[in-house]
Amino acid sequence: MRTNRRGFTLIELLVVIAIIAILIALLVPAVQKVREAAARTQCTNNLKQIGLGFHNYHDTFKALPPGRIDTNGGATWAVLILPYIEQGDLFKLWDIHQLYYDQKKAFFLQNQVATYYCPARRTAADNPLSISGDEDHPGALGDYGVCDGDDSQDHAYNTQWANGAIVCSSYGFDASGNGLPGVATHWKSMTTFASITDGTSNTFLVGEKHLQIGTNGQGGDNGYGDGSIYNGDPENQNAARIASKSVLLAISPHTNYNKQFGSWHEGICQFVMCDGSVKSINVSIDGSNYRRLSVRDDGEVISIDF
Repeated sequence: MRTNRRGFTLIELLVVIAIIAILIALLVPAVQKVREAAARTQCTNNLKQIGLGFHNYHDTFKALPPGRIDTNGGATWAVLILPYIEQGDLFKLWDIHQLYYDQKKAFFLQNQVATYYCPARRTAADNPLSISGDEDHPGALGDYGVCDGDDSQDHAYNTQWANGAIVCSSYGFDASGNGLPGVATHWKSMTTFASITDGTSNTFLVGEKHLQIGTNGQGGDNGYGDGSIYNGDPENQNAARIASKSVLLAISPHTNYNKQFGSWHEGICQFVMCDGSVKSINVSIDGSNYRRLSVRDDGEVISIDF
């Protein structure tokens, strides 16, 4: 005897397809949340490592590294802390007296440091390089910047008089000419942990840089704060940011660039404080408390809980 097999009807197939579609719709957001959580955790770890590098540097030199050695294109903090984040061999390739543009071993400039990238935005494996401003010397990028202060009157952005935890050094520069490039003859850091009188747990050290999504900030454009993180020129906007009532956290990656902090994590921006702790700051933080977190010694009380 033969038994006739009954196949699926069209309605049954449509029901199965609908169920699969519903399951996928439920699964995709869950996967995205897991990825974002993993990226945020890695970003936290990066900031902890950077903070530890600053502390180890301070233990060695009894001072914090400057945001940049000089205002002509000298090394940034991202070069200076390399020996303290297990990148000593890379640091040895850099001539600390020479400008970014005059490094003899120029291939150093394109060496990527994974710790300097937030995976919510990109990774070192993407090999992102600067494309304008220093296009003749393309260099590795980075997603973190030191806090230079609030850029208030008499505390000009990224000078030795700025009021953040990490500022430009006091330096000497020889640009005598004779066909030779200028060199930093000497330099001295302007801040220590002792100079952060508002408390190391209440003062920004390093945070996520805002980089505007699209062709401007995302693609290594020096003019939008995304040039090489090793290059302190111009204004060190590649490796530093300000925080004030008028320069608030970027609300989203689409916010116009204005030398501000900001992340690609939803609703928050992460900072490592001067005591080495990592804190998530809500993008809607009020301007007064936000500014107080950026200044090392104004004596004002911070009235928020983290």
